[in-house]
Amino acid sequence: MMKVVTLQHIYGKNRERMAGLLKTLVENELKDLEVKFEISITPENWAEFILEGEDEEVSANLLTSRYGTPAKKAEPGKVYMGFLQAFGEDAFLVNIGVPVKVETEELKALGSGKPKQLASRFGLIPHLPAEVEVIEANKNLKARFTKKTA
Repeated sequence: MMKVVTLQHIYGKNRERMAGLLKTLVENELKDLEVKFEISITPENWAEFILEGEDEEVSANLLTSRYGTPAKKAEPGKVYMGFLQAFGEDAFLVNIGVPVKVETEELKALGSGKPKQLASRFGLIPHLPAEVEVIEANKNLKARFTKKTA
């Protein structure tokens, strides 16, 4: 038996419905593997899967690569999968398990303007997936988008 906590946030009034939709999606992704799973929601609102069967390790790796896992802390130089959370006046906020900022100077490749303007220009909304590399991990967690995202 293996447990995998994914970077999929499940929250709000329709938590059980959202968990059911995610379960259906994952069932389709794992349909050719010898594994059974249950889905639950952690106290932090992450989707958690309990996997059991011959292919539980392969299934865990697939879920981790597809949905990511929440980081407990950010380390400089490491790449993390995350989701856009908010667009402030001076930075994009990306949730990798902990919030990290992608500041204006790291967004220059997208053109001129404040982060809110850039988000509007490109139709960016919260919860879109993003891959970031952490560049500073002191009081202020700073990151930049990887080439895969930018």
